[in-house]
Amino acid sequence: MAKRVHVLRFVVRFVSGATSQMEQAVQHFGLRRNRSWAFSRQDSVEKLERIARSPKSPFCSASGHWKASSDPCASSCSSRWDGTDTPEAPLEVPITESRLPRVRRVAAAGGGACKFAPLFRNSLHVEIEPVKELSAVVDGLLVLADIGDTARLDTEEESCRTDLFTIDECGRLLPLPWPKQLFPLILVNMGSGVSILKVDSARSNDYTRVGGTACGGATFLGLARALTSARTFEEALLLAEHGDASKADKLVRDIYGDDGSASLGLAGGLTASNFGKLSESSGLCECSEYDLARSLLQMVTQQSVLLATAYAKHADCLDRVFFVGGFIDEPNRLARAAIAQNFRSLGGCAYFLRHSDFLGALGSLHHAFQDLEEHVEGQ
Repeated sequence: MAKRVHVLRFVVRFVSGATSQMEQAVQHFGLRRNRSWAFSRQDSVEKLERIARSPKSPFCSASGHWKASSDPCASSCSSRWDGTDTPEAPLEVPITESRLPRVRRVAAAGGGACKFAPLFRNSLHVEIEPVKELSAVVDGLLVLADIGDTARLDTEEESCRTDLFTIDECGRLLPLPWPKQLFPLILVNMGSGVSILKVDSARSNDYTRVGGTACGGATFLGLARALTSARTFEEALLLAEHGDASKADKLVRDIYGDDGSASLGLAGGLTASNFGKLSESSGLCECSEYDLARSLLQMVTQQSVLLATAYAKHADCLDRVFFVGGFIDEPNRLARAAIAQNFRSLGGCAYFLRHSDFLGALGSLHHAFQDLEEHVEGQ
């Protein structure tokens, strides 16, 4: 993804990793950085010692004492040279502020921006500047909307590069242009938990968190580990791909029958109770771990769909609901397909983003650019 800021063009590359490995990774890079800096500093000290031993050194007077100098290297040295080839003591070069690795600031969102701030400061000499997570997610969406391709893409190659898409009836990715009327919109951020935001305009912080649920991606993985052999998110999704949720869930037709469902005006295949069949004595025996994983995925997905639908109807933007976050990123095709189908049946449209897992990073980058522009304008 590329973005132009003034006359400069930036290429943004996304890298994903497990939060549980963050501490080990930062400490590893910090150790390598400090070793590299230490070797560089030792090389500078050795060069300074060789200069100091030379009678022609510009830093030494005829009597062998250090001369005053505006050179920061000379003014930071405190040893004396007596005119002989061997100094009275090893040359001491105090670690002043100018000799420390330069401290950099990085804008970051999410819990890690606070939790790992001391780790980044101590290991990498990087100061984390926290950005409000929900603000960063909204800003990230608006960044993509600002630079997104508004024309429909025809070729398959171009379709793979589009930022915005939905899922069609056959489960295929369908590229879409950004809505001509973007606001108001509903933004459903699905991570460990779920937050639902109503965004009213592109103005800064013009959004409201209207609701959410604690039933999110962490719920899916936690229960999958408890109920199946899966130990990772990818393994749980692989199980769900081969499962049948109807073997674990109680459907409307299981309660009312097909005729009764029709008389109620309800589709017989609607879920009446997640894992409802497990309450029956024979239910667990007829369920495989594949079915359990699929039912889990459906339960988590349905929670967010039901809430988002209610808020979208209230805001009159059922055709502008954006689902983002790590839970519905590229590997989770099943969840995206289920969400799209639900909204399509209601006459609406569920949008997905190619960079949905990185909106917080994009929003943080946007925050950093804003700070840079304000700094430049203030000079």
